[in-house]
Amino acid sequence: MTQLRALTAKAFERELLPVQGIEAALDKINLSICVASSGPVEKIQLALRITNLLPRFEGRIFSSYEIGGWKPSPDLFLYAAKKMGVQAQLCTVVENSILGVRAGIAAGMKVLGYSSQSEANKLEEYGAHVFYSIYQLPDLLISISGNK
Repeated sequence: MTQLRALTAKAFERELLPVQGIEAALDKINLSICVASSGPVEKIQLALRITNLLPRFEGRIFSSYEIGGWKPSPDLFLYAAKKMGVQAQLCTVVENSILGVRAGIAAGMKVLGYSSQSEANKLEEYGAHVFYSIYQLPDLLISISGNK
């Protein structure tokens, strides 16, 4: 496993790029945000560092490895909400996987599914409101939360 993680880290260093427009989208979001991932904390931090997003999430990174619960269990999202001091039903999860969508729905949270056109139906089937461009995210968060 250690060797696999080292190879993954090298591949990230060589090839990982941020989603185009993510910084502009994050700049427009005036809500408490965090990262809640099934990956190990070190991998999450590496990905955020490489994409220059780590400062935006410092101190608000939550991993399944911290709690021993993995998606589709809602445990990680419920843990993150509690640590962020926000009631679960007021949270919105942004996900790109079926397991993540299922976890968000199971946690009683609203779920936005960030997807390609080919994966959209699968995410929608499990309860996500799908969007295709990260530039849509700030407005979707406002509309889904009911704060207009």
